Amino acid sequence: MYERKCGYSLMADAKSWSLIELAARYYDHKKYDGCSPSFLSSVMRHIQHFMVWLKKQDFDPDHNKTNDLTSVILASYRQMLAENSTISIVTANHYIGHIRMLLNWGWRMHGISHPPIGSISQFSTKKRAMAANNAETL
Repeated sequence: MYERKCGYSLMADAKSWSLIELAARYYDHKKYDGCSPSFLSSVMRHIQHFMVWLKKQDFDPDHNKTNDLTSVILASYRQMLAENSTISIVTANHYIGHIRMLLNWGWRMHGISHPPIGSISQFSTKKRAMAANNAETL
């Protein structure tokens, strides 16, 4: 029953999970862990944004695994968020934070490897760093 409802097999080896399957399992884990509906909505929205972006980069999250991700892909996603003038730094950090949590959960709970998380570090929200960042873009 659970397999049909979620669309993945409970018996599959964690290292064989596609990125989209990892995300579905992460969401289910957070849901059954008692996370708030607001947090779950945030998880879904931000990770889904990442998956859509990956598809536009010719990376298929339905078939590719986390070890297929590279530092270059993660850094490119971070750069895209930096260049997006419609979102704030805080919102960009939410996008990044959810991706980091997903990858770290896969690694800690299931031993699934991923590229270095440093390539998708969060943006500084300190005023001095923000002023320097704005000066560079002018």
